[in-house]
Amino acid sequence: MESNEEKKSRNIIPIAICIIVVIAILAAAYFVNHKDDDMLPESSDDVVTMQVGASDIALTDTNKAGLQKALEEAESYFDENKNELRLVTEYGFLYSYKNKADVPASEILKDKDTGLTDEEVSKLVDIIYIRPSDMGIVTGQDIKDNSLALFAVLNTKDGYYAISESTEPVMLTGEQYRNLVMIYSLSHGDIRNPKRGDAENTAVLEACSMTGYDIKHIACDDKYAVVVGNMVDAPSDIKHMALVKGSDGQWSVVSNSLEKEKDAVMYINEKCPDMDLGLMPLYNIADFDKINTENMPDIIDKLKSLGEINDEDAAKGYYACSCGRFAYVECLATGKKLLGLIGDDGTLQFNKTEGTEASISYMLQNQEDPPVFILKFE
Repeated sequence: MESNEEKKSRNIIPIAICIIVVIAILAAAYFVNHKDDDMLPESSDDVVTMQVGASDIALTDTNKAGLQKALEEAESYFDENKNELRLVTEYGFLYSYKNKADVPASEILKDKDTGLTDEEVSKLVDIIYIRPSDMGIVTGQDIKDNSLALFAVLNTKDGYYAISESTEPVMLTGEQYRNLVMIYSLSHGDIRNPKRGDAENTAVLEACSMTGYDIKHIACDDKYAVVVGNMVDAPSDIKHMALVKGSDGQWSVVSNSLEKEKDAVMYINEKCPDMDLGLMPLYNIADFDKINTENMPDIIDKLKSLGEINDEDAAKGYYACSCGRFAYVECLATGKKLLGLIGDDGTLQFNKTEGTEASISYMLQNQEDPPVFILKFE
């Protein structure tokens, strides 16, 4: 009877080499958004809906009680849906990153008995997701809580009445409410992908000590930057960092280990709630198995024995790693690229590939959300 080790060895041997036909290039470009400006994720064009100017209703004990129930229902909705819908703040309002859509009060409070009418909820109630400390900045209160929290806001003829589990109730003027929301504005200039050699690229990479890394993703606007990369000689040690530009124009790291976060988007949104999440890569590295290099020497030996890697290819060594169902080998001397896939039968089959876009296209054909970060990009 075969041992597990013998089975693993047998499954590596059948390696068929074929040319990848480049299809789904648009889908591939969706991942490789750091290479060409016309492949950039767009900045959010969502219109933030908020009531402008005071309404004609008075603040009464009845609608205070209704707003308190609305807040309680919003807290329950948030607790039940936070992870599934990937709830974040956008312009200070609750937003589903999964659905790429706002979550208005009318949706949160649908079919809920708050004592407020559907029309009042739709026109007069906002559910916002902000830092209590920012509320303090706007109102002059001394509030030190920097964690994002839900607030329910009612538009009255006397101003905007805001309540939260984190603070005392407060009445905001229209100007104060606008100033509060503007703290969370994502408008920091266009998102761009500075190329290797550009001054902006160099400044970002030097600030996060990733000069000389193989950069899988780099995106920035005028305030924030996000980088994913690894060293060619240590592909398993991947880094995913976020940076912020100070008033002095210098970049500094605001988060240096996003690759370890269960949900990097939600994590960075809590840390930098005014960051445009279009800067982030579409993948979440922690969702995948670790990048593995330990079994790659054996795989390379198999490729050599089959004649697919020759002495010229091997002269300068390899960039080689695997993750999940995929393995990738690039010969540093000749640039020959081989992309492997473990099929349903457990067999690892390699394909020749001509470049990053072709490789990503092939990976997307075989997995909805592949670990494209194992490829060598530069």
